[in-house]
Amino acid sequence: DGTASSIRQSLRAEAVRRRNLARNILGKRMTEPGGDGFHLWLPMDASTAENVAENAKALGVSIAPPSAFASCDTLQTTGVRLALGAVSFKNLTVALTRIRQACELVERKVSRDTIVLG
Repeated sequence: DGTASSIRQSLRAEAVRRRNLARNILGKRMTEPGGDGFHLWLPMDASTAENVAENAKALGVSIAPPSAFASCDTLQTTGVRLALGAVSFKNLTVALTRIRQACELVERKVSRDTIVLG
């Protein structure tokens, strides 16, 4: 009767809406996800991702650090995976804004700690 198709179309539309919101808030920090899913990736090294997760927690947003999923201690390149479908659109807007702020805090610290030679 078309119910399944209608539900699938609605879910895809909502995933696109949420990814567009994330793109507007996070900008180039996120990679463009493939497919129609509700997840996206913020690529960064493990240390930066851990710091972003700590800052996000301090701002009231819980994201799992990469160490929570690591299968070995030699994790070098990783990032933060975000689930966009678990909260209301209004709360997602707030959460993504706070995650951007968490990233900015780490970026500013890295910038202050950088020594330019030559």
